[in-house]
Amino acid sequence: RLVAIVDVIDQNRVLVDGPLTGVPRQEYRLNNLHLTKYRIKFPFTAPTRIVRKVWQDSDLKAQWKVSPWSVKAQNICKRSQLNDFD
Repeated sequence: RLVAIVDVIDQNRVLVDGPLTGVPRQEYRLNNLHLTKYRIKFPFTAPTRIVRKVWQDSDLKAQWKVSPWSVKAQNICKRSQLNDFD
C-alpha cells in the first residue's frame, strides 16, 4: 500500500498517512517500509485532509500504476491466484 510520510518520530519510526489507500494515520517502523522515488510536498505535520488534497492533485496513484515495481507486484498477485487449469 502507498502511504505518505507525514512526520519523522525518531531514527526508526515515522508517522504515515494513506488517505486514498485506506491506511489510517499511524506510527510505522522504517524497517517495514520501502521508500520509492515518488514525492509529494505538503506542510510539516499536515492534517489528513491536506495530504488527501495534495495526493489527488499530484495524481500519484496513476504514476504508481505504471511503475515497474507496481506492475511486478500485480503480476505476482495474479500468478498466485491462478490454479492448474488456468
